[in-house]
Amino acid sequence: PGINETSLAQPALFLCEYALAQLWMSWGVKPAAMIGHSIGEYVAAHLAGVLTLADALALVAGRGRIMQAMAPGAMAAVHASRARAEPLIQGLAEIAAVNAPTLCAIAGQKTHIAEALRRLGQAGIETAELKTSHAFHSAMMEPALPEFRQVLEGVKLSEPAIPYISNVTGTWITGVEATSPEYWCRHLRGTVEFAKGIATIASDQTADFLEVGPGVALSTIARMSLPKSRQVATLSSLPRPGDGEADRARMLEAAGRLWVSGVPYNWPAMHAGPEARRIHLPTYRFERHR
Repeated sequence: PGINETSLAQPALFLCEYALAQLWMSWGVKPAAMIGHSIGEYVAAHLAGVLTLADALALVAGRGRIMQAMAPGAMAAVHASRARAEPLIQGLAEIAAVNAPTLCAIAGQKTHIAEALRRLGQAGIETAELKTSHAFHSAMMEPALPEFRQVLEGVKLSEPAIPYISNVTGTWITGVEATSPEYWCRHLRGTVEFAKGIATIASDQTADFLEVGPGVALSTIARMSLPKSRQVATLSSLPRPGDGEADRARMLEAAGRLWVSGVPYNWPAMHAGPEARRIHLPTYRFERHR
């Protein structure tokens, strides 16, 4: 099986995001607030103390396995607002995610998605099919809910110690929601309200945004939801796959930009490791300080 299969992709994504978060925190970068996109909310929940690492891994692995067993489906990106796209896809597909004010994802049966894309194209709306085997966050996931609810019964859910955004509501998660198995079922089935969540965090005019995961997709769509007047950093931890940039170079560039924005660092921890070395820099000749 390939890594793109849901049963493998979801745990791999969780582990990548978790490992990056641990690296950033070891460097002294502590999250004041968090937002995930679908599986990313499980990472936020673990970091906030809602789930132990073992329980988070069990949930993510079980979720991926159960969703993999659902009937195949299709998804597509739609470059339009929800209000404009929804009437055109009615009866064919659902809005699976609202990623930005003018960017949605739709999900449904393959033949229905094809017809939905035809209708959207006739209306002059740009679309792109997504590389996915299933129709996530749609009615095609409803048969997964009873078994997933059983998996949830085997884990302990605690109230969050760090604020994070709910994909279901687009606003701050509550203790009641975070500790409710029914909430996590709604999270699997319902629309991802990512744009609304970014807008909620952006009400803090000083908040910098750091994507903690592979690629640049979330930082890109986050910028689409932010007013152009905001002068805060919106950065990614890793480069886009295939663009030729080294992972470490992107990490250090993001670290430098966050430092310029006022984020403190644990410098000794950041420069530890086999690659650390002392280099000479130009100095004032009578003040040679190491």
